[in-house]
Amino acid sequence: MEQGKERNKNQISFLDDIPTEKDEIQLHSKIADSLLEIIKTIENNKKKVIGLFGSWGSGKSTVIKILESKLGKKEGNIEFLIFDSWSHQGDFLKRAFLLELAKKFGIQNEEHNLKNNNQKITIEKALTGKYLEKTIDPKIEIDWSSKVILSIILLAILIGSFNTIFNFFHSPFLYEIIPNWLLGFLTSDISTAVFILAIFMMLLIVIESISKTYFFKKSNINEVHSVKEDMEFMSHDYKKHFEEIIWKAKNKLENIEKFIIVFDNLDRVEDETLMNTLSLIQLTQETFEEIEKNNNQNEQIKNILGKFYFIIPIDRERLENTIKSSMPSEKDSQYAQDFIEKIIPYKTIIPDIYHNNWREFFNERIKEAVPKLSEPTINEIRLIFEKIATVDNLTPRKIKNFINDLVENYIFWKDEIDIRLQALFVAWFYYRKNKEEPSQNGKLPESPQEEDLKTLTLSNEYNQKNIEHILLKQYYKTNSVCDVLIEEMIKNIEDKNIQELEKLINVVKEKHKVENCIIRIWELKEKDYSSNINALLNLIHVIKETLGKSEDYKYIYENFWKNKWKSLLDNQLKNPEKIVDLKEKEILEKLIEKNEKLKQSFIDGTVKVIMAEVEEKKDDAIR
Repeated sequence: MEQGKERNKNQISFLDDIPTEKDEIQLHSKIADSLLEIIKTIENNKKKVIGLFGSWGSGKSTVIKILESKLGKKEGNIEFLIFDSWSHQGDFLKRAFLLELAKKFGIQNEEHNLKNNNQKITIEKALTGKYLEKTIDPKIEIDWSSKVILSIILLAILIGSFNTIFNFFHSPFLYEIIPNWLLGFLTSDISTAVFILAIFMMLLIVIESISKTYFFKKSNINEVHSVKEDMEFMSHDYKKHFEEIIWKAKNKLENIEKFIIVFDNLDRVEDETLMNTLSLIQLTQETFEEIEKNNNQNEQIKNILGKFYFIIPIDRERLENTIKSSMPSEKDSQYAQDFIEKIIPYKTIIPDIYHNNWREFFNERIKEAVPKLSEPTINEIRLIFEKIATVDNLTPRKIKNFINDLVENYIFWKDEIDIRLQALFVAWFYYRKNKEEPSQNGKLPESPQEEDLKTLTLSNEYNQKNIEHILLKQYYKTNSVCDVLIEEMIKNIEDKNIQELEKLINVVKEKHKVENCIIRIWELKEKDYSSNINALLNLIHVIKETLGKSEDYKYIYENFWKNKWKSLLDNQLKNPEKIVDLKEKEILEKLIEKNEKLKQSFIDGTVKVIMAEVEEKKDDAIR
């Protein structure tokens, strides 16, 4: 069991980014106290909208959590409604807000009267859809078994009445009023049978109709159909629904001292949702005034509405930019500021945490994420973050994000790479201001220079080349950096970019790996180098200027020159066609300057070209 506890103690973990009542930087509690004082100060004011301004990740939701706790403990019966604008993005905002309000008071299942047909539906259904009711008079069908039974009964009746019917057709009365020819036809057996059948069918229809009406009749069916209403409430509809909710929740509101509505996560929503939220708050203020007016300034209603407070946590800069982008182009920044002051008359601000106890917060959080780290290592990781990462408006979230990025990197590399160098990688590539993304032209991402690292202890343990190699190893997430860099090396060779190629060689670093890279380049491009004298000269020149001038890698150049390139170049110089295509003359001059064999091959090849030109001119003259 103790071993299990020890494993858990040393297990790395990601940091949660959820609001908490704990003030981890000794700042949020003070902001919550300030917010509480504002709430108390404006309790007799008509408009009670408060802005909680802070950059993204500054802890606005944490301040609300702390405020909720403080109000609950100190002020008694206080209710909060946290309306998450982000989760309702894409919903009809007025409907969603009213539904959340009804649910908060527990009245969503109470009946709501529609104007048409006095239908009864719940408040929740009224806010989420449109409901239609219609009465159906059902068509009743009698099955075949019932028809057979009815037929047998009728047949029995007819058979029992046969004598009566027969006597009727042969009565003296008919002989007196009907002509003889017609009477003969009616008294025949066929006519009697047809007549009996006709009476049978008529009786069957009559009895079936009577049965449907009196015996098989079902009650009328009421069908209620729900149809999702594909539109937002008009302002008038919103006010009516809001007032109904207030009246139905009146008893509960009377027992509440304050009802605080917080529009959370506005930093995450689209501009349209943010502007719609501001419009909703303004509309609600207008609704309060209208409700008071409709109820003749009733003191009870005024007291209930006076318990509503609205808090808007948001990044003020983002809010200003959204307002400016939503307004006509001629509106300036001052207009946006005036707009904010009108909508949000009261405010408190969360500053960045550079001037607060952020270092202690950083150390505590990294201990939580990677418990096994020593105090000196933690301090140096924090120093790396402080010196390398250039973070504007430092917030708790940015610190947590940095630590979580470090944990993600550590999960991949574990202890294969010094965690301080992993922290340097995360700070340099993820959190450095104006960082350059690697391009597709063979350039490596920029690495920190000695000046950047001089204040760090690890600069005494690792040289500049080692640090650069390890950083790029992490960047490409591979131990075989050569495989990743081959194409970039080829590009630099073609562009004669010696400086960038040297960087790549330093990344590969180990001699045998560098040699393998050159072998691989040759395998991929051998056909080009064998057929194109300019490409071959370019390759020889660039490799000579990089590997040939390094004591560590010089042997690689010499081996290739001796065993492959020298003989290949010699053969190409003897070929007149290659001499004609020659463009890299300056490179060639340097190579043959001290090599008599190559010089002679070049002379021979040049002579062949000249002779060919002379012969061509003779042929032209003869023609």
